[in-house]
Amino acid sequence: MHSALLAAFRELPAPDALRLLVNDFRPTEHHIDAEGVNAHWEQTLARLQPGTELAQVVSRTVQDYLRTVKQVPLYTDSAVPGSEGFFTALSQRLGWKLLPPARHPDYLKDQLTTLFPRPQDSDWLMQVRAENWQALFDWLAPHGELRDAVQMPLLDALAVLACRIAAMGLEPDLVRIHPAIEEHSSPFLALNREVADYVRSHHATPTEPGAPPTDEKHLPVLAQQCHDVLLCVRRNISRTGVSISLTYLLERLEKHLQRLDDILVLLNGDRTAVGGALGRLLPCWVKAEVRRGSVRALVAANTRLLSLRVTEHAGETGDHYVTTNRDGFFRMLRSAMGAGVIIGVMALLKLLAGGMQTSLFGHALLYSLNYALGFMLIHLLHFTIATKQPAMTAARLAATLDHPVKGRHNLNELAELTVNIFRTQFIAVAGNMLVAFPVAAALGWWWLQGGEPLASPAKAQTLLTDLNPFHSLALFHAAIAGVCLFLAGLISGYHDNFAIYRQLAARIEQHPGLQWLSGARRQQLGHYLEHNLGALAGNFYFGWMLGCIGTLGIILGLPLDIRHVTFSTANLAFATWTPGLHLPLSVFLTCLLGVGLIGMVNVLVSFSLALLVAMRARGVRFLEWGALTRLLWLRLVRRPRDFFWPPADQAPKDM
Repeated sequence: MHSALLAAFRELPAPDALRLLVNDFRPTEHHIDAEGVNAHWEQTLARLQPGTELAQVVSRTVQDYLRTVKQVPLYTDSAVPGSEGFFTALSQRLGWKLLPPARHPDYLKDQLTTLFPRPQDSDWLMQVRAENWQALFDWLAPHGELRDAVQMPLLDALAVLACRIAAMGLEPDLVRIHPAIEEHSSPFLALNREVADYVRSHHATPTEPGAPPTDEKHLPVLAQQCHDVLLCVRRNISRTGVSISLTYLLERLEKHLQRLDDILVLLNGDRTAVGGALGRLLPCWVKAEVRRGSVRALVAANTRLLSLRVTEHAGETGDHYVTTNRDGFFRMLRSAMGAGVIIGVMALLKLLAGGMQTSLFGHALLYSLNYALGFMLIHLLHFTIATKQPAMTAARLAATLDHPVKGRHNLNELAELTVNIFRTQFIAVAGNMLVAFPVAAALGWWWLQGGEPLASPAKAQTLLTDLNPFHSLALFHAAIAGVCLFLAGLISGYHDNFAIYRQLAARIEQHPGLQWLSGARRQQLGHYLEHNLGALAGNFYFGWMLGCIGTLGIILGLPLDIRHVTFSTANLAFATWTPGLHLPLSVFLTCLLGVGLIGMVNVLVSFSLALLVAMRARGVRFLEWGALTRLLWLRLVRRPRDFFWPPADQAPKDM
């Protein structure tokens, strides 16, 4: 390997020779874990024999190559969000599918895929430890020769990044959320001025001395002040709301600040710090350049931003759906029982609407209005539908996962939160079902007193068959309802954010068409809508989804329908009051099992989807599911009561 590489570096162009060097460091497909990658790296360096003629030739080739290519775009643009919008970037990437963009040989950014052509290269590069990067530098340039080849481009990149950060830091949307940027000296402008002085002092020449030397220790302090402003803005989002454009602006600003931090490390850090920074940057650069034309990567990045927008408020709302003490536990039970009464009536109205002679559109309209208005009434009366909780509590759990301490999560705290969520969900479902069944049974009995059963024997048999988990698509239809519940949670989050960001309360209070109301009334109306628009919109659209899916299935000829646990409970009660229907105990118990499974699928599907989206929105990677599951299992074995009954010594907490 030693002689072959030496010959390659003497005879081949620099990019081709460097690609051969990368091939030697690249591990086999079976050893891409951290241990295998670093062991192979160390073995390769040992075979290359530091201090030999090969090391000198490679070092000289790398330095000459870096001096002949433009480095700045790699440092400022690669793996950093651009300023173009989603649709502009999408049309550009679709065009690249037909005619890929040209790669310029004099741009290091474009030549990175020549050196690292394989899609999985970024994966193993990410596994290399900082000390191994340092060992590579010691082999290539034991006296720091490479720093001279990259210092001026890094300084230019630093100036470019500082200018961009200053421009983004003065955007009106950012200033509106954090007015202190205008009231006091902006740290973004201060950072730009300091960077300009720093760059001028290092660009000094004998004929143009430039600025006096700048203390580089002041730059990280200013950069940290900019990070602090971003942190304040993100905290204020719950109060001010956020738009997609502002979310994208915050993302770009944060990425630019992170890149500026890394450039400062490359310029001023010791060899260990430089190794760590390069170990973070190079895999990101390689991955970004390999996926430059990827439509999938673009869509994934933008859906993450959209998800962050619509789940931010759901995480806060989720606090109201997690009880930790007996007072909150019983308040949740009463709230769920109140909803059970209304759902019993809604189930009756749906059954009556199904018996009306009208068109498919008429049935869909009647079903949707029944669901939507009923769910909105439940919210107006401060009652709780159990299946609406998972989308909110999942965002609450994701928000907890987003704050590890020193890279590790407090599994005991997560387990406690999970137990509280399960217990609250259990009592809410139980409250809905325990009341919906007797209310529906009473309505069925009352209707029978008029001389006509609420459902014919054939209709009652259909209701029972629909609940049988073994002879129907009940669980599949329950999963569809779970998806609808998840979508309703996203809609709620979107409208909650919309109401705050668009200052709905102030606009209603100042609306010229509402001046006939007193100022106090307008203020009350605006305040109510600003804090309840999301819940009302989520319930409204959820009702329309439930009401239209069955009709859509008929139109498309697909087995589409919904099964909701509380309505299924009411339907079981209606079927039991049908004269002439033989209902064996085994059939009743099977249908009761089906109702329980429907509820489980409703909750699991909506919770899983909401948790997935909320974690993706926050960029959370939680790899300790196994340990958390074991902890929950031990809790279930030792203290099963905690999953169904709150401990008496828990601190009070609002629902």
